[in-house]
Amino acid sequence: MKNLMTTTALVLATAMPVAAYDAKSDSVFMNYEEGSASSADLLASDLIGMRVYTSTADIETEPMAEIDSDWDDIGEVSDVIMSRDGKTKSILLDIGGFLGIGEKTVAVNFDELKFIADEDDAGSYFLAFSASQEMLEEAEPFDFDQIGAWTSAKWNEAKATATQTAGSVKQSVTETAKDVSQSAEETAADAKESALATAAYIEQSANEAADDVERTAKNLTAPEISRDGFEHFDASELTTEMLVGAPLYDTNDEWIGEVSELIVDEKGELQQAVLDVGGFLGLGEKSVATNMDSLTITRARDGGELRVYVDATKEQLEEMPTYNGS
Repeated sequence: MKNLMTTTALVLATAMPVAAYDAKSDSVFMNYEEGSASSADLLASDLIGMRVYTSTADIETEPMAEIDSDWDDIGEVSDVIMSRDGKTKSILLDIGGFLGIGEKTVAVNFDELKFIADEDDAGSYFLAFSASQEMLEEAEPFDFDQIGAWTSAKWNEAKATATQTAGSVKQSVTETAKDVSQSAEETAADAKESALATAAYIEQSANEAADDVERTAKNLTAPEISRDGFEHFDASELTTEMLVGAPLYDTNDEWIGEVSELIVDEKGELQQAVLDVGGFLGLGEKSVATNMDSLTITRARDGGELRVYVDATKEQLEEMPTYNGS
């Protein structure tokens, strides 16, 4: 039976076209033509047992004669993990008995390793990567149950579940994005409507306030004032020199400004008085105009001091339109 199987195999092998065999041979086995080998190639077995160093600083890859004094020897390579497509994924590193770190095996991503050539020994090199002691302490031990797990039914079930979960998550994210987009559009519309309503309210309030100020200016009437030592003074007897500069008081005898100018009509009769309200030593004053019949003018009985009263507070006068000389 054995001879029969061998003979059959030989017959099948010799019956195959030579060209097809050569093509398969070229695709299965490496062809080391001159210059085809990479200078970066190395044997995985050479890594096993190598000491590995770490540094908190960036590690340069320039050749060196000896390890840097700041490097820490943390352990040795115990194995190499490869993917099914032949790519090196990581090395297994046994660390322990160093600065109080408990003995354990950790996996270090291959891309993080630095290969530094030993300039005094051709073919030799150092292995190092950047890491702190805290990172080493927090590194999780490698789970050896992962090796070969892809051959188990549980692995395939888990893969199918992960694929299904990923699909559900993608759908959920898409639906959430649509909801967020719709909500954002509604919020923007509400905000726009609210802003327009607020602007309209502010404009209406400003107009009403302006109307109030205008009404206040027009409706001012001379206050009833009676003070000891003072008597009412007939405005018809006033001269510009007498009234300009006279102090202005509210009905609570609070000084709020002064008369700065008088406005007469074409007949030379007094019509309005310009009042400088607030300020200090001429700074920060506001000039407003009011009718003469809204003022009460008193004079000391001894013929000295002249006082002007208005039935408004300083704040109310300051809200009136500014007089600009026209």
